[in-house]
Amino acid sequence: MVADGFMIQRPVDKSLNLIAEEMANLYNAVEGHDNPDFQPKDAAFFEKLYAPLDLEKDLVLAWNPEGHLDGMARIYQMDASAIGISVNVRPSRRAVGIGSRLFDEILKEAMSREYAKIKTIVSSYRPYIISLAKEKGFERVDTKIRMETEISDDLLENKEDTRIQITEMKSENHLDLWKKLQDSIFADSPTYEPMSRDTLYAFQQKSGFIGLLTYQNGEPIGYCAGWETNPNNFFIFGIGLLEGYHNQGYGTVLLTKVLHEAKKQGMSKSNLFVEVNNDPAINFYKKKFKYEEKYRRIYFEIDK
Repeated sequence: MVADGFMIQRPVDKSLNLIAEEMANLYNAVEGHDNPDFQPKDAAFFEKLYAPLDLEKDLVLAWNPEGHLDGMARIYQMDASAIGISVNVRPSRRAVGIGSRLFDEILKEAMSREYAKIKTIVSSYRPYIISLAKEKGFERVDTKIRMETEISDDLLENKEDTRIQITEMKSENHLDLWKKLQDSIFADSPTYEPMSRDTLYAFQQKSGFIGLLTYQNGEPIGYCAGWETNPNNFFIFGIGLLEGYHNQGYGTVLLTKVLHEAKKQGMSKSNLFVEVNNDPAINFYKKKFKYEEKYRRIYFEIDK
């Protein structure tokens, strides 16, 4: 049952610029309530983010009796074979059926699309959404741990290794190599999807971007890349070495150099995501760089 007076509808008679402010207010209420990585967003952010959407088909909105947005569900493309759905409800309006109704409406729309799979990603600090996804028939396919560390001086002791060479990847000329390494290193990850060159180029343009390539005898063997996500945090998007180059100290040298550069740019913290069953990587981050678990990101899928 949905609370009396609420209206669940597609935004058929509202333009994006008219509802962007409401979207920002809803986002800040939801994310500010429980997301440890929360950064507030304004209306301009949502006008830009949702500009490519077909509002009538890709969004479902829940309006309260006062005419304000208290819930929203949306569809977004994840890869060539799958679309994702997300549902958000204002914390003060939960447990009255709004989330379930939004989930039903957006899932119905997603089921009508020509995609093999529908996915949703939920953080562990939102157990009510996890329960809702399971109730609607979604199954967990992967879990990643979000880890964080302080970039302290004791982590940045000079670590040189004459067996490898490390260079920056700031040029567009590095994009194809970056893509090749990343696709190879993460090929066995259950949720990894190869990214386009254009996507990697967009990452390269982000504020505070740092990217390093690792070579041995002139052959590329690994990389690390990330960027600033707020004024003092460096997010490591990806780090890895090709098979045959693990457990030789190369990763320690690579990550040390990246964190050293991040600290030079004024960042004092770093975070990353790692597969929940990748014990060697988790232990590496904990023991070498004092990363600690903050929460988990759970990936769900449902077949059509």
